[in-house]
Amino acid sequence: MTVKLQIIKKSIASCDKKIAKIRELMNANPASEIIDGRRKFQQIVTENKGDHDKIAELLQPLAKREKELFAIAKKQKGMHKDGREIDQLVALESERKDLSNELYYTEKRLQKS
Repeated sequence: MTVKLQIIKKSIASCDKKIAKIRELMNANPASEIIDGRRKFQQIVTENKGDHDKIAELLQPLAKREKELFAIAKKQKGMHKDGREIDQLVALESERKDLSNELYYTEKRLQKS
């Protein structure tokens, strides 16, 4: 495999990672997960009345996840305001298509040689 092919394949992999990250952010639904987490929170409190240490221990991961979900929601809110991520996604998909075409033609040239 030539150096050019390696670079093209690494670039395609990099584009795929970035595209997946942006799509994951766009498709995330933090509001429903926050609501589910709060239901679990209420259930834990109800089931463990009086045992404050156990409640604190069980709620710690839920609180951490809720904080992460609020951060995702904040990113989504910003994403919809300025549209930079959408523009970046379009540019990355276009770049990936160009790289795929270049890979195809480079492989064809190597087969003829």
